[in-house]
Amino acid sequence: MDKDIDYYLGAFEKMKRALMRGVKAPHKPLLLLAILNLCQRGTIKDNHIVLSSVKSLRDGFAYAEIDQELYNLMVNRESAVILECKLRELV
Repeated sequence: MDKDIDYYLGAFEKMKRALMRGVKAPHKPLLLLAILNLCQRGTIKDNHIVLSSVKSLRDGFAYAEIDQELYNLMVNRESAVILECKLRELV
């Protein structure tokens, strides 16, 4: 299935988040915003995110991976702006 920007905007909207005092926790949208920013800067160069700086994570996981389609949208400036706006709404 090809996933387009509308797919991810809907997925962000439906993303399961913990409740903190009756308010949805911002952790997942903030993490996605950080990843989006790193993709835009060119720090993250593909959809594999190497977990090299935190030893306990490095010992348990080789890398984290996001959908290739989402990565492609994150590195495209126009779609990244749309994704960022949606994620900021959720924080």
